[in-house]
Amino acid sequence: LKGLGALKSYFRDRVMEHQRDITYDFELWGVRDNQLMARWTAAFTWLPINGNIEMDGVCNVLFARREDGGLICVEYNEWFDQTEV
Repeated sequence: LKGLGALKSYFRDRVMEHQRDITYDFELWGVRDNQLMARWTAAFTWLPINGNIEMDGVCNVLFARREDGGLICVEYNEWFDQTEV
């Protein structure tokens, strides 16, 4: 996904409309300068099949400093596996 519009569309169309009973957790693996790595897990009911999905993933996030001093994500990469349970 690229851009805020694509991200909003994804969450509206894939998450809000089709997922229920969502659980999410993460484990921060490390932070160096403007980059972090973490492992994450998620589980939810996927309404189109009325089944449960479990996901296990890793993400690498790159941040940049905004003019106001805050941070903004400029690159997000993830790798995951999902299982229907």
